[in-house]
This record gives sequence, C-alpha cells and structure tokens, in this order.
Amino acid sequence: GMGSKENMAVAPLLAIFYDRHFLSSSWKEVFRRRGWLYIAMAVTVAWPLSRQWMFSPHLQPGVVTPDVMRRYWLTQAWGLTRLWRLVVWPAPLVFDYGTLLASGLREVLPHLVVVLLVVGATFWAGVRRPRAGFAGLCFFGLLAPSLLLPITGQPIAEHRLYAPMAALIALFVAGCIQLGRRAHWDSRVGSAALALATLLLGGASFHRNTTYRSGIALMEDVIAKRPGNGRAWQNLGVFLQAAGQMDQALEAYSRALLLNPSDKRALSNRALLRFQQGQWNPALADLNRWLQLAPDSADALIRRAVVWTRLGDPVRAEQDYGRALASGNATAPQLNNLAWLLATTERILDPPRAIELAQRAVDISGRDYRTLDTLAVAYAAAGEFEQARAITIEARDRARARKDAAFAAKLEGRLERYRKNHPWRED
Repeated sequence: GMGSKENMAVAPLLAIFYDRHFLSSSWKEVFRRRGWLYIAMAVTVAWPLSRQWMFSPHLQPGVVTPDVMRRYWLTQAWGLTRLWRLVVWPAPLVFDYGTLLASGLREVLPHLVVVLLVVGATFWAGVRRPRAGFAGLCFFGLLAPSLLLPITGQPIAEHRLYAPMAALIALFVAGCIQLGRRAHWDSRVGSAALALATLLLGGASFHRNTTYRSGIALMEDVIAKRPGNGRAWQNLGVFLQAAGQMDQALEAYSRALLLNPSDKRALSNRALLRFQQGQWNPALADLNRWLQLAPDSADALIRRAVVWTRLGDPVRAEQDYGRALASGNATAPQLNNLAWLLATTERILDPPRAIELAQRAVDISGRDYRTLDTLAVAYAAAGEFEQARAITIEARDRARARKDAAFAAKLEGRLERYRKNHPWRED
C-alpha cells in the first residue's frame, strides 16, 4: 500500500487507534504489547511522503505559495460539505470540478463553520464514544493527505470519497441497527427500507451511467454544472475534434482560453486545428502566445516551424527547428522535417547537414520510407545522384510493402529526376 498511494501514510495512525479503541484497555498496554510493530509501520511512511514531496507536480517550486496553500485549504471546507451531502444523496455528481480555488474566508465561511463543528464532534466521540469516534477518525484520516497537501490540479474530486465513505456507511448502518433495537422495529420495516434504498440508488446509478456514453456527453455534463471549468472546455474540444466536429471544437478551445488564457493545451490544440484548416496567421498567433508562456517548448517550436514553412518563411522555420532539436530529444519527424527544408529550399540550402539529420531520422524510425525519401533528396541536393537513386528504390519498395501506392508513385517521379541528375527543389 505504501508503494502505491500516499493516503496510506495514515495507516499506522489508524492502526494504533484501532488497537487502543478495540483491542487494549490503555495506551500503556498498546505500546507494551505492540510498540515495535507500530514503530516499524511508522518508518514505512517515509516512502510515500518522500516520493510525493520529490515528484508530485503540485509541490514543485513556484507551484505552491503561501497564498495558494491558504486558498487551497479554504477550498477544502467547501469541498467537504459538498462531499458529505453527496454521501446522503449522490446527485448531482461532477466528474471534474476544475482548478479554481476559493478567493477568501468570506466565500466559504458557512462551510468552514460546519467542518469545524464536525471535527469537534469527532474528537468528542473519540473520548466519549470511541467506536463512533474511530469511524470519524478513519474518514478524516483517509482524506487527510489530499486535504492537507495541495493537489492544485484537482482541488476537489469525488473519487477521493470512495474509501473514506466506507467508515460513514459503517457508522450509519450501526446507527440504524441500534435505532431499530430501541424502537423495536419489525424486521419487515428494515427490509422495506433496504429495498427502497436499493431501488432509488440503483436508479440514480443507472441515470448517472448514461453520462458516460461518450466523452462529449461527459464533458457537456461537467460544463452544465461547472461552466467556469476551463479544463472541461478544453477536453470537450479534444473529444469534438476526434469526432470530426471541427468548428465546435474550435469554439470549445476558445472558451477554454477565455477562462484561462495561459492554458498551453488549449493553445496548442487550437493552433493545430487552425493549421489543419489553413488558418496560418491565427495559428501563428496562438503558437507565439504559447512560446511566451514556455519559450523552450519543443512542441510549440516544431509546430511554429511548420506554420512558417506554409507561410513561405523557411529561414524562420529552420531557426525554430534548430531550437527544438537543441533540446537533445529530437524525434524522427522533427529531424526529417528540418532535413527536408535544408535539402529542398534554396534560401537555406545545406545538403551536408540535411544528410546528417535525415540519416538520424532514418535510424530512429527503423528505415521508414518517408525518412528514406528525405535522405535521398538530401543526397541529390549534394550531387550524389547514384546514392539518391539507390535509397529512393529502397523507399519505394518499402512504400509498396506498406500498401502506400500514392507515395510509391511519388517516388517514381523522384527517380526520374535523379536519373537526369536533377535535385528535388521546393522553390
């Protein structure tokens, strides 16, 4: 458990309280009988906490500030009261609450008062009604990591209630049993209540499951309940784009950016969509904004290089490709695109470098026929037409093997030029 989820950090604490409430008559007895066990269990807590502290994206420098911490904890007050209400009746459920945090104390004051009263009641029960108090301790303990450590990407999430809710259900069932005994209920009353609860909750679950029929339906449900959730708008755009609804996807990305102008995913997706629709200048504007937020983003540089190419500016395209490749994690398509530019564009012609980059692309891609074509074009640009012909023949045969007849026919045209010792040029 410690190796899988940070919530396990509270397990030793819950175990020792369970021991005290249910197995031992005093704290002295707890430590006399099982003290070394609890010390050993406590040591294991270092594993999940250290990994959370070192690798969590929410705890990186600059992400969590004192103001963010304060607003995050205030947001939890609102979140807890909502989750408690959903325990009573699970509707309306929200798949994604977004990343918005409470702005100040006044905004969540009523919720904070309720939370403090419940926490106080839990402590009281821990002293006067240990069994009931242990249920409350389990609930707050299992939620404690997400309540205290800022998960800024998802401040509120209903799925965090799955395990803690077991303690509340146990407490509720035990309470019903005690009430039934005192009131001398007929067993048929309990059976009828259980049947009614099953029918109502089963119907609610069936209705909720219809929301998951598609990604579009799920995101539309989120937006209907949380219209200020920019991430939901961005995700809706992704699903709409996958469904071929390009205009609606573009509108969804734009709504996401109105809510969060620094959303890199929405910027990149809108830029790519505008590129696919031939809206070069709007795509360029989005990519420029993206690079203002992340100047060294290889993805943004590569996409802007493609846009520069379409806009007829190979010099700037070559500069962006060069910056992207400088990151040291170049992919075969990135190397291939830059090699193609350097081998076919007069203004930045550099055959030796084109050969070097294309060869790297061929090696990484496992001799894909597209990268082989670029390598052949680069050799032709350097005047090595015999080598260009041999590589083009290999590329053509591989294209035919992959049943890409259109590309194979294109390579036949290139072979004809190479036989005449003519290089391939874009301009």
